[in-house]
Amino acid sequence: LHIASVGLDRVKEAGARGYAECTLPGGAANLVFTKIDENVLVRSGVNQRTVQVAYNDLVAAFEGFAVQTRTVLVQAAPELAEHPVWGPWFRGEE
Repeated sequence: LHIASVGLDRVKEAGARGYAECTLPGGAANLVFTKIDENVLVRSGVNQRTVQVAYNDLVAAFEGFAVQTRTVLVQAAPELAEHPVWGPWFRGEE
């Protein structure tokens, strides 16, 4: 859920600022995004690997993942749309 909701924001932040990190709650793992021209380097804190991908492709991938995650979770647990913290995201307001 965290990667689906926060990950897209961090990718867009990297697009605007050149750098962003997405860290899982508790610091268990992270992704580091570094924008270089029209590409983004994505570094995994889990396996220490780095890949390069086109910025627009990365945004599209995260957007699709967010939509799929939202759809599956709301179908399984519709009450998530009323959650005090996550509700706006599940309703598509964020």
